Order: sequence, then structure tokens, then C-alpha cells
Amino acid sequence: MTLSLNMSVMSFVKEDELSVQDKAMQIGLNIIYKLIDEGLSIKDYTVLLFTKYTDDSCSGARFTLNIVLPLNFCPVDDSEDEVLIPTIKLNI
Repeated sequence: MTLSLNMSVMSFVKEDELSVQDKAMQIGLNIIYKLIDEGLSIKDYTVLLFTKYTDDSCSGARFTLNIVLPLNFCPVDDSEDEVLIPTIKLNI
């Protein structure tokens, strides 16, 4: 099972626009690496960079992540009609 996650890292442009986009990209990639360190598997991701012309004086990056969720199906009881409940543990 995969989960799609969209996150935007944006800031007002008070300096050079490219440096704002660079910082937004670094922040987003650090978040991705943190998710990987926590044990999540990222199937793929895309990055879209914003300029101050596409949003009122803001610049930054938008990330779309496809995360593979580790599902652990465990039985609730030992009856013949076994019911499975997914358990997910995310430490973000």
C-alpha cells in the first residue's frame, strides 16, 4: 500500500530567488532523508520549484512523495473467523 504526501516549503523572497529555492530544496530533501532514517520506504518523489511570479512574492519547492506503508496484519483473536486489523507505526 502506498501513501501520497504533498508538502510545500515556501518563503517570501527577501533576497535572491534562487537562494530561496535552494534552501527550500535542502529542507525538503532533509525531510525525505529523515523519513528514510525512520524506516519508511519511498517509492518515488517529484519536485516542483516555485518562482515569485507563480505566487505573490513567494518562492520555494513542492514535493510529492509516494511512501510505501509497512502494514502488519495481525489476528485479533484465535477464532475461525479471523479478522485482520492493519497496524501502522509512524515516528515522524
